[in-house]
Amino acid sequence: MMSKLIWSFFILLVFNLNAQENTLPKPKKHSFNQIDITVPLETNPYYDPFEKGSTFFTPNGLSVNFGHGISFNKTIGISINAGLDWKGINKLVVAPIYTSLIFTPKIGKDVRLHLQTGYGKAFAIGRSSLNGEFKNYKIGLLFNNYFSLHIDARLYNFYLNPEYKVGSISLGASIIMF
Repeated sequence: MMSKLIWSFFILLVFNLNAQENTLPKPKKHSFNQIDITVPLETNPYYDPFEKGSTFFTPNGLSVNFGHGISFNKTIGISINAGLDWKGINKLVVAPIYTSLIFTPKIGKDVRLHLQTGYGKAFAIGRSSLNGEFKNYKIGLLFNNYFSLHIDARLYNFYLNPEYKVGSISLGASIIMF
């Protein structure tokens, strides 16, 4: 008799736990791909504030990066990225490979704040053993969970010459495909 009572209690407990498990909301995991296109900016050495049409910043190359990652509820995610960064004035092409942490809290109906930080390794192509640590910081706005406009800071832990450490501030756009 006691064993039947224990078995009945066990079966009720299992069904109760199973029912509770089905009622709890589960975080949605989304796989995503990300494509970034940015234009590094350089200060204009010929800038004259009194000359009409003179600009303080000039474009200095092009950066293209691709990433694949996992996002939880489209708010926080982690990805692995790779790409090519071309710095025109320095005649330098860098291939960064990095992981990235993405945070996109909702700030409007179809608008999210896009914060991203990345850390990895950067290799200069065609410059023998020129390589170093890579850091990437990004802030922008994500529209309709798809398109982002952002400001990007990229820091490379190597020197092109003894007094010039490589890095850039860029304006860019990202397409994120969930």
